[in-house]
Amino acid sequence: MLVANTSTYAGRAKLTLYFEDGQTLEHVYTLLPKSRMTAAIGQDSVRRLRGSASV
Repeated sequence: MLVANTSTYAGRAKLTLYFEDGQTLEHVYTLLPKSRMTAAIGQDSVRRLRGSASV
């Protein structure tokens, strides 16, 4: 997912993933002024964010 901060101020973006079993996973990214970043969303990134070997 591409996230952009078009502001001249630093900011934060909160990404919330919703799973079929009702669980959610949130991750907050810090964005520099006038910057963009890509948040990888997939099994590997979800395992890393959850700290779990299973999804």
